[in-house]
Amino acid sequence: MKTPLKFAILLVCCSLAPHHICLADVPAPSGGDTNAFAATWSFQDTTNWTSDAGWYPVGFTNITSVTDADGTGLQIDSSSPAYLSYNLVESDGTVELRVDRGSIMVWVRPHWNSGDGPGWPARIIEAGAYTTNASFGWFSLYTDSGGTNLYFSSQDDSGSEATWLSCPVSFTSNVWTFIALSYSYTNTALWVDSQLLTNGPGVTIWPGSGAMTNPWFIGSDSSGSNQIRGDIDDLWTSGAPLGQLSVQATYDIWGFSYYGEAMFSMMHSSTNSYWTNSPIFQAVVGPGNLVFAGIATNCTTSTNVWITNLVATIVGSGTNTSVNLTFTIFGGQTGVFYDVYANAVPGPTNSPAYGWAWMGQGQSCHTYTLANMPTASLYLTLGQPIDSDGDGLRDLYELLITHTDPYKPDTSGDGMLDGWKVIWPGLSPRIDNSALPGNRANYGYNSTDWLNTISGAKSETVVTDFEGNVTGN
Repeated sequence: MKTPLKFAILLVCCSLAPHHICLADVPAPSGGDTNAFAATWSFQDTTNWTSDAGWYPVGFTNITSVTDADGTGLQIDSSSPAYLSYNLVESDGTVELRVDRGSIMVWVRPHWNSGDGPGWPARIIEAGAYTTNASFGWFSLYTDSGGTNLYFSSQDDSGSEATWLSCPVSFTSNVWTFIALSYSYTNTALWVDSQLLTNGPGVTIWPGSGAMTNPWFIGSDSSGSNQIRGDIDDLWTSGAPLGQLSVQATYDIWGFSYYGEAMFSMMHSSTNSYWTNSPIFQAVVGPGNLVFAGIATNCTTSTNVWITNLVATIVGSGTNTSVNLTFTIFGGQTGVFYDVYANAVPGPTNSPAYGWAWMGQGQSCHTYTLANMPTASLYLTLGQPIDSDGDGLRDLYELLITHTDPYKPDTSGDGMLDGWKVIWPGLSPRIDNSALPGNRANYGYNSTDWLNTISGAKSETVVTDFEGNVTGN
């Protein structure tokens, strides 16, 4: 089983060295970039080994599936040549792996310990083919033979090559490890289990045209050698060089989808919600903006939950253009409702300036549509039904929406649950409302301690009898 789900999107990518700009802030090339995408492989199709978008591999041999991932995963560990390969560019122009700029995120579970290693430079991802004189073109994220270092290198077809990143790493046999690589013209960065290990210069050497017309490979080189000798799951590629926040979100919160690159104005949470006391107090529940679109086939339950089968359809025209986004919730448990959140770009959970919005709640193995989404960019993430402090707000809702403490039921300390304040208009769960005259009732007494005035939230006239007892207001 992989690392348990957590609910924190932490750290800003200012942890990069001072002479590098934040990867999340790397601008698109001049003139814009229409090849920003997200391609994913959850390896649920163990017959044809199609991607989550339905793209068929160019070829595969001597690979098997593993069932103790979040559903199923890919195993490449054979004494014979073994590989799984896909087109770099699909027939409709979709780029599945871009070599000049982008991101790769993947879970790897080796069948060896660092120090023992796979016995050869094991490929996690490879495009082209390594040659001693850099005559063909090569792009690869790989380990050394002892499994003690990770490398990101490339070659062109005219004798130039470079290793852009290298850093020590410690793998444990049969333990899942999360690896993320982000690269652009200006800088590169490498994370393991969401911790930034190293960063380096921008990529300026790319595979030649011959290599780019060939397939790319997962878990081995183009000959089926240099196998990872282990398991791979939840592979994600993007044409956008992502930063710490996106990496952290993907590691912490399963089910992370992205399309587009440009930012847009802050999104708004759905108003189509209600609260309930059955079976426990929940301040925000309901379908929200999610429109049910059907039951998914070939779906599986799991301790993890993720978004897949993402389809963005352009609707309207001109200034009225928008996107209808359809997706399926996979994994998770039957009958459990998972929260869907959206944003233009991930931001710190402690800053209301970043507009994460609650879209609604959906169930595993159900397909939903979000209508009238922006055409520029959109991030989706899923939240588990966990309310650690019992205040009626789920942990991720507190982190992304209210920016309150998910482990403290009364963040402001004024005696009211955070969830109550979300229900009651005009109250902020981050503010001590008892300290604000307009949010409290102030009572005045005369010298004999008889109540004689009420002001503040309840400003009324006190009616007393001849003994001073309150009889009305």
